[in-house]
Amino acid sequence: MYVIDNEKDKIRFEDAAIFFTIDRKEQAVDFASVRQLSILTSDRGPAECDTALAIFTDEEIYIINAENDRYSELLFDVFGKQFPIDYSTVISASACCDNVEFIIYERR
Repeated sequence: MYVIDNEKDKIRFEDAAIFFTIDRKEQAVDFASVRQLSILTSDRGPAECDTALAIFTDEEIYIINAENDRYSELLFDVFGKQFPIDYSTVISASACCDNVEFIIYERR
């Protein structure tokens, strides 16, 4: 599992993949390898970030905290165009203050 940090890690997008630079090493995530997208919520706020996007691929899990500069762009502009996101679940997740996983996309 990789946690994408806002300070040192980078995210960039291309037509068929997302690229994460983690610890100075670039990793490509092909959209075809994404099997699930979830929004994770916790009861740690407001002192800590309590929302994150989890990207489950065939090989790995990537966690992006909502404080990341690219979080909204990744969720709505990139994944929203690539996958049939369940936006009613996204809205439910945004109102949650408990430790819950909201699955917003599953590959069938």
